[in-house]
Formats: sequence, C-alpha cells, structure tokens
Amino acid sequence: MNGTGRQSTLREWQALTASPRLWVTFAIVVSLFTLTGPFGTLEALNAWMRFGYWLALHAMAWTTAIAFSLVAEHRLARWIPSSLARMALGSGLAALPIALEVELLNRLSLAPGETGHFLSTLLVTLPLSLLFCLLTYMTLSREEEAAAIRHAPALEEAPVPSPAQPLPADPPAAVPLMKRLRIENRGRLIRLEAEDHYTRVVTTAGSELLLLRFADALDELGQAPGLRIHRSHWIATDQVRAIRRDGGRVSLVSADGTLLPVSRAKAQALKDELQTLSPAAETGAERG
Repeated sequence: MNGTGRQSTLREWQALTASPRLWVTFAIVVSLFTLTGPFGTLEALNAWMRFGYWLALHAMAWTTAIAFSLVAEHRLARWIPSSLARMALGSGLAALPIALEVELLNRLSLAPGETGHFLSTLLVTLPLSLLFCLLTYMTLSREEEAAAIRHAPALEEAPVPSPAQPLPADPPAAVPLMKRLRIENRGRLIRLEAEDHYTRVVTTAGSELLLLRFADALDELGQAPGLRIHRSHWIATDQVRAIRRDGGRVSLVSADGTLLPVSRAKAQALKDELQTLSPAAETGAERG
C-alpha cells in the first residue's frame, strides 16, 4: 500500500474510532450477548465471566473485520469499482482469522466439551464479519458527510466574481489539490464531485478521478473561491452558467455543461448569491 493509501486508511480508522455511533452499537451488542448468553455461554459462565468473554470476543472480531475492510477498500480500488464490494470482500476474508481468535478464546474460557468445531465457528463468523462491514461502511459515509459540511464554505461568505472583474487563474500554491492532478489536467477549477470514496476534479483542462474522500478534497482547495451546493458537489463561483428551476427543485448548469443538484436547504440563499455572478446567472435562469 502506498503512502496515500496508508494515510487514507488511518484517517478512516480514526473517523471510526471517534464515532459515538460505533461505540454505542458496540456497547449494545456486547450487552445483548451478555444478557442472552448465546452458544452455551449462559450455562457455562456466570454474568461477569460472560461479560468479559463477549467483550473480548467482539473487540477482537470487530477490530479484525474493520481492519480487513479498510485495507481491502484501498488495495482493491484498481480492480473493484464499488467501495462496499471491496469492503465486503475484505470482511469475508477476515472471517477466517476471526474464527481462529474465537477458537483460542473458547479454549481459554470454556470447558473442552463446550468449544465446538472450527467449521461451525467459521460459519458463524462469516455473516458477523459482513455485518461489521456494513456498519463500518455506514459509519464512514456519515462521518464523510459530516466532515464535508464542517469544511464547506458558508454561502454568505463565499466570494462571487463580477463579470467586469473576472477572477485570475488560480495560482498553483493557492490550490494544493492541483498537485494531485496530472499536469495536463491542471487548469482552472470548475467543480468537484464525490463518487463513493473518490473525488472527481473537473477543470478547464480536463477531468480526473482521485482516490480521495470529498471532505479531504475540500480541505485542499486552499484559496479557490467556491460553494458547496450539495453534500456531493462543490462548484467554483465563476463557473456557474445558469440556474434551472423545476417546480421546487433548483439546479445549476456548470461551465462544463453539467447539470448539478442544489440541496433544498441551500437553494434560496444560493440563488440570491449567484444572481450577482454574471448576466447568465441573473437573467438566464431556465425553467425545466
């Protein structure tokens, strides 16, 4: 795994461990297993021993499944386009070491006749690993969305260029994100679009898909003036060509001809802001 992949994996691991949702779910699961005592633990262990047993088991299983998921999510990106599919494959592979961990814990905690067979343990750990994968994917998606909102520029503070005073080309130092693009794609920024755990960067020179989360891409915009119009879209303020309204829905037409959605929460404030951008934005609104 290259340096960028390792850094992304570490960021995602940190996002997961900092998520209250993950820890609440973990506590609920451990408590339920302790109270119900499945797989013979209710008869074999007292309450405190059951708690220690299921706490250790789930801690090992969750850590292993999540680690395999995150590594597979980055290592297999070149061959498998779906992030969820990559993470599910990694979790499926994690079922084998998890089964070995369960067997070891059973030998330390349970009587010899109560440990069961390795194959039956593997059949139980496989669906559990996939459930851990789904929880990881959902948690990362919510953390990414929250990070994008935290780092998004406020609409009322976003600079809007005037037609009489067009903005100069973005200096490379002002847009650190440009360093990630191939040289032939380093033009003026038009827009960013989130695609799973990737970000598509569209410039006046071309388009490129980066293995970079949307929130991290926003962090690397530097001084580039722009607006987050949707949880998955950012656009440079001087690259809006028209506002399109269709009933209660509002969309923007970008300089590359793409129709971009505008979230309901931002539609009115965004329209007011963009009306000073150019005559096209002010008088060229299209009705769908």
